[in-house]
Amino acid sequence: MEASGYIHIEIKDGIMFGIYKAGVKINLKIAEAIIKHRLEKSQGKNFPVLIDGNGIVSINKKARDYFVTEKAQFGMSAVAILTNSYFTTFLANVFLNLTAKKRTVPTKHFTNKNKAMKWLERFK
Repeated sequence: MEASGYIHIEIKDGIMFGIYKAGVKINLKIAEAIIKHRLEKSQGKNFPVLIDGNGIVSINKKARDYFVTEKAQFGMSAVAILTNSYFTTFLANVFLNLTAKKRTVPTKHFTNKNKAMKWLERFK
């Protein structure tokens, strides 16, 4: 499965950006493809990551559980989740609340990109 159909990943100024495409419904296979794609892009280096989750429509339990595994969190020094609608903010908060005890990487939700970027700077 090709992750590029679901997310665009790039690295700028020491921060990795993951921008979900509109209408993404994340299941386990898609989550695995996304993590594989991120790991290939990072080439074994650690990066703070800004996730623009505004394109996400849903994320099932198996995908949520996978995203907080050691393998999926590898190579991330911190994660900022950016949303700009009530719905995507709700999804982000549900994800953060359901995975709080399993996450090993500092993770925070933002509705302002500048604040998210400022927070991520300390994890470079």
